[in-house]
Amino acid sequence: DQQPDAPATPITIDVASGTGEQAGIQLLFTGPTTGDVTDIVLSDVLSNIASSRLTDHVREELGATYSPSASVSIATEPDAAVETFVDVSGAPEGIDKLSEVVRQDLADLEANGPTDKDLGEAVAELDHDYGLFDNGTLLDLLLQAADDPTAIDDFLSRPTVLSKLTVATVAEFATRALPADRYIEVRVRPA
Repeated sequence: DQQPDAPATPITIDVASGTGEQAGIQLLFTGPTTGDVTDIVLSDVLSNIASSRLTDHVREELGATYSPSASVSIATEPDAAVETFVDVSGAPEGIDKLSEVVRQDLADLEANGPTDKDLGEAVAELDHDYGLFDNGTLLDLLLQAADDPTAIDDFLSRPTVLSKLTVATVAEFATRALPADRYIEVRVRPA
């Protein structure tokens, strides 16, 4: 295991890199996971909700075209962890305010969970997405099954797991995926 452990406290790093009128913020939260299919589906749901919320809130709050995205994934090797990566770009002069708005929005999601509307929209989109797969996906599943005998069953059970999620289960997962006291933030400003 060569991967460093997640930080025990928040870490913020400022980096001068690049040129032009574009700056960015990247956040990485790391928390515990079971690594099972329920956490995998919850990670898809939280990715959808966090991205939608950030897009709506950041644009509304700052009145500019910023491009936030959030990705929640489950890692099983070398350590089981849920990792939430957030990437937001914007104007260099507004990067501190942008950071504050993004962290407040994520803290609200971690503390209060999603709304019924948030969950409903995410479930509808993922229910559609889970029905779409191709030969490449099937090939990947067959290869995974050599090491993980549950890979195919887990893949096929995603729609059933998705249909059973509640606001409370997503809220509990959000507390693990967005720990307010365990993240790394990198602010990149033009040099």
